[in-house]
Amino acid sequence: MAIIHIHEQLKTMRNEDTRIITLYRGQKIGNEEIEKLRRNINGLISFNSFLSTSSDKEVAHMFGSYEGNEETNGQTSVVFEMKTACNLFSNISEVAEYPDEQEYLFLVGTTFKIVSVKKIERDRKNYWYVQLIDTTDDDLNDLKAIKQQLLERLAISKGPFKLTWGRFLYNVGEYDTAANHYEKWLKDLENIDDNELLATIHNDLGAIYYHKKAYAKSNEHHSSAFAQAQTAPFPLCHSVFYDNQGGTRMKLNEYAKAFDDFRRALGIEQRRRPINELNIGRILSNMGTICYHRRQYRMALRYFQQAFERQRRISLVKSDELAVTCNNLGNTYIKLKEFIQAEKFYSEAYKIARRLLPEGHEKVKSFENNWNESLKRLENMNANTNKKVPVKVLNPTERRNSNISISQIEIVT
Repeated sequence: MAIIHIHEQLKTMRNEDTRIITLYRGQKIGNEEIEKLRRNINGLISFNSFLSTSSDKEVAHMFGSYEGNEETNGQTSVVFEMKTACNLFSNISEVAEYPDEQEYLFLVGTTFKIVSVKKIERDRKNYWYVQLIDTTDDDLNDLKAIKQQLLERLAISKGPFKLTWGRFLYNVGEYDTAANHYEKWLKDLENIDDNELLATIHNDLGAIYYHKKAYAKSNEHHSSAFAQAQTAPFPLCHSVFYDNQGGTRMKLNEYAKAFDDFRRALGIEQRRRPINELNIGRILSNMGTICYHRRQYRMALRYFQQAFERQRRISLVKSDELAVTCNNLGNTYIKLKEFIQAEKFYSEAYKIARRLLPEGHEKVKSFENNWNESLKRLENMNANTNKKVPVKVLNPTERRNSNISISQIEIVT
């Protein structure tokens, strides 16, 4: 309650002045965080605590400086420069312990756009200088869409806070912490007779262990979830359990069982109203993946094409699965030796992923590699035949050698 009280107090201290001023903040952050900032130029950054800043740049340098080397214990000196409207922060200089520091405080969750991340030398020491600006209306609209997607994934209005917290940890990639959280919760519920809650926890644990590549353990929890789900009817759709169990069985190479799970999930989703295009598209794409692994390439193509038609209707903020399906279509066309079609879909996969994900993201690299490989094939075709195929030539320095690999739709929670 104390944090809420401080938050409300700060809101009352803000004024309506919309002039733009520059504030600074110095601190030490992990090297991996610097890399994230560098990969997300023009992206958004939100601070998860009250943000103390100063109008005095020297104060920021004081807080961000090191006595010794530039990097200590995996951390680096950083100075943030923030150009912001006066009505977005509170001037607390008069009530602060050190008035000379000219302190200004932003509320929890304040969001900025990253303009630049540069390494600068000062007094024969290097530090990182990060320029931030206010978010525009377009930025905020994108942020609202992403926030809504996250809320949908968390199902924040459904179930206890422990469930929301576990799903938050899962969605930000803290799989070890999320697994520990759920396992401890399960022990606390040993004697409870709540099939719905137990099914949900086992289902989420199955998804977490799937991402930890512990597929046998993932399968155990999905089986437990399914058993709990069948003992009593409840609002959570059974297609989720079939879908997740199918994803795990696919990783265990149990393709026949996995295909049957996806077929059952698809049947349930097709009977639901309103129809969820996202779920149906993902299931169809997973069925295509199984056919691909079983070398049934024509059948795989049919399922991927159906998934593509569904997923292309979905808004951009949810198109990461469309990018995966485009990549899988490219893989399938390669197997069928239809190289021009393969290049078309590899190109689309890369462009979609590039719009949605940071430059260094694993999927972006994978899709780019596959696209480059397809371009090389077309170049070789041109060299060996008189018929010229149009080729979009990339900068040679951007090309990387890699094996083409099937990409799998993310398991749903």
